[in-house]
Amino acid sequence: MMMMMMMIALLALLFTSHTYALATKFRGKPFAVTSRPVALHTGEVFNKFGHPQYLPRHVIKDAAKKPIAVTGYKADVVEFEDATGKKIKQSAPLYDCYLHHYGAIVGRMEDLLPFYHQMNGRLGATMPMSHIHAEFEQFVSNTKKGKHSTKKKRVASIGGGSGAEERGTPHVYPPGFAQMADDIDAIMPLMHLINTKGTETVTPAGNSPLLECPCTSSRQFNYANQTIDGKLPNIPFGQCNAQMQVDANPSCAFDTYIQGYRCCEDGVFVIPGDEHGDLLNSEVSHYGMKFTFFYEHAKSNTRALRAPVGCCDVTGDLENFGNIEHDITPACDDTNGDTCVRKFVTRQYLDIPPKSGIGGFGYGNATLTPSDKRAIDAGKKWVDLVYAVGHQHVGGDAAHGIRLIRDATDEVLCTSLPKYGSGTAAGNERGYVTGIKPCIFAEPIRMRSDEVVRIESFYNTTYEHFGVMSLWILQVADVEETVEEVITAA
Repeated sequence: MMMMMMMIALLALLFTSHTYALATKFRGKPFAVTSRPVALHTGEVFNKFGHPQYLPRHVIKDAAKKPIAVTGYKADVVEFEDATGKKIKQSAPLYDCYLHHYGAIVGRMEDLLPFYHQMNGRLGATMPMSHIHAEFEQFVSNTKKGKHSTKKKRVASIGGGSGAEERGTPHVYPPGFAQMADDIDAIMPLMHLINTKGTETVTPAGNSPLLECPCTSSRQFNYANQTIDGKLPNIPFGQCNAQMQVDANPSCAFDTYIQGYRCCEDGVFVIPGDEHGDLLNSEVSHYGMKFTFFYEHAKSNTRALRAPVGCCDVTGDLENFGNIEHDITPACDDTNGDTCVRKFVTRQYLDIPPKSGIGGFGYGNATLTPSDKRAIDAGKKWVDLVYAVGHQHVGGDAAHGIRLIRDATDEVLCTSLPKYGSGTAAGNERGYVTGIKPCIFAEPIRMRSDEVVRIESFYNTTYEHFGVMSLWILQVADVEETVEEVITAA
């Protein structure tokens, strides 16, 4: 009897967690595609869209026959032998090339190439992937306006807030769900890479300090105009929630900013020196990304996933998307039993863009989909949550990670735990986050888009950290409302 009760208790724990009932095995046929090589000097940053690349020929032929259902993917940062990009030298260790974040759109070359040329340098590379996706669709619609064309072709989007910590993370969508794409033939990657190769300095935590984007003396801060290097920061200030402001987190205001993403724009260096002189004489390495996608032909009952949702950021609230980054102040006295862990908490809507900030519907001329507009107006859109993964930097607490919680019921929807490396091989780098646990929901969780979720992110406070992040990347499918659901929601 005791054994049976223990088994029942174990099963209850497994199935109330939503997370572990589904195997993470990839489905469908795989194909791989690499970005063009990016030439980077030591300490140099690449942070923008990469040039669109054609997909393998057999994939293009498959996609021309029937719609493609992307069922999952893997992403890796790689080092190329040379500038030609014909041969990959190795998976790049994070202590040589740090992958801050990435994303990608899979669509048509005839659409991606002009979008790349027009938007690179204008569209914020830190915008949520849902906004970049919407911006791309609007661009295609505008360029083809008045021309003879068939119905709009769907494109697939991945990543956004994903980074080095997702190298060991399974990106697998549950059966019956996929990102849908029509007649695709190309991919355009978004990459934020930092060349840390040959920099011997390490932090007390064992990683390169360059991954936290130091603001060197080359960065020109104009405190009167609130500009860096003559430009307004890509991420606007003034988006921190009340608690972050009470805590006076340095990352929240221009005047107190120390270092982080705002000093990590494309083409800058994060090491001291003359960016137009001696730093250009340093060794050049060629890095990029390799994506492996898994796909099958779409079935009549395959439900389409939207681009990764732009919720949630622990620095934001119900009105503001958030500051994207925050700092960790050292506050640890383990001699007094201090756990040396700080919890950051906020609340945001699951699937409604906030009024302001980089993810807000008024930012960056981003255009919302019709379903997003309806959600803002009525707040009664239903979605099925099928995949969730957190995004934390070095310092994220391995025992607690980051949690996504239904605020009204305290039900934990997902806990993502960061995994730290213990060696030197790529994928197991000591001092770096090399994986983070996702939640793949065997039974999708039906929620209203205006439901409030709570984000709890735990960071170790033994050492100081700058520009860390506490985000969620969510995949949802829209639900066609029935009369019963509309009445229930009213």
